[in-house]
Amino acid sequence: GSSVALQSGMLIISLAFALCMLVGYRTKLSTVITWFLIVSLNRRVPVMCSGGDETIRLMLFWSFFLPTGAWFSVDRWTKRRQGQLLEDSNRFASMGSAAILLQVCFVYWFTTILKLDPVWLGGSAVQIALELDFNTRPLGLWLASHTTVTKLMTYATLFAEGFMPFVALSPWHNATCRGFAILVMWGLHAGIAILMSIGIFPFASIVSWIVFIPSEFWDWLFVRLGHGSHEESPSDVDLEPGSAQQPWQFERSRFVSVAVALLLLLVTAYNILGLDQLKQRGVRIPRLMEL
Repeated sequence: GSSVALQSGMLIISLAFALCMLVGYRTKLSTVITWFLIVSLNRRVPVMCSGGDETIRLMLFWSFFLPTGAWFSVDRWTKRRQGQLLEDSNRFASMGSAAILLQVCFVYWFTTILKLDPVWLGGSAVQIALELDFNTRPLGLWLASHTTVTKLMTYATLFAEGFMPFVALSPWHNATCRGFAILVMWGLHAGIAILMSIGIFPFASIVSWIVFIPSEFWDWLFVRLGHGSHEESPSDVDLEPGSAQQPWQFERSRFVSVAVALLLLLVTAYNILGLDQLKQRGVRIPRLMEL
């Protein structure tokens, strides 16, 4: 329908479920419905969509398989009031957690591969982008005339997008590497937002990197928020910043793990088959995958 009343009503419903997700009320159901309504809105007005909308849809989708209502939520408060047993650890590992981390990495890895063309490898991509003054801010227009700086920015962007996801996944000094990668990528997207007006993309990208914040930070935060209360801290163990004393939680459903693994394989295949380098050789995404 195209009436103002219907569309306004749909937006109000979307806002209501987004608020439920925000405060953690029926978190799983609210997340699924919020995702569905955002997909509906994006399909209704595709001309308004950007990479930021895609990022939001993807992060919401993989959140289906994560315990996003485990802490600081109405769901947890309700379970506590009902005397239900609550998980005390803030460490969780599953195919869902692997998928959402890899999804963030895929955005940058496959973007980097797509950028392996003369414009980017020649160092002129940032300058060309900034010269498109319909979406460039005043600082960006000024910077466009400094070719040496824009060339360095082009190569720095390629390096950050291609290498920082690997740093974030490092098994050595993981907390330090994750923190460093997050700061670099936040800086990259903040710079894009300062220089260009391209909608919500840089902000959605900044938010997507929150999933990489190491558990040591959350341990430290729990202590600062009032350690010693079972209602506010993850355990009764005296945690210091950077400690790793909490047990891990794992996905209990084998069916969910297998389903998420298959979905992750599908997403990986879709990204590979969508590369321009393969399209130029006649490789096409199967029609069923496009649907």
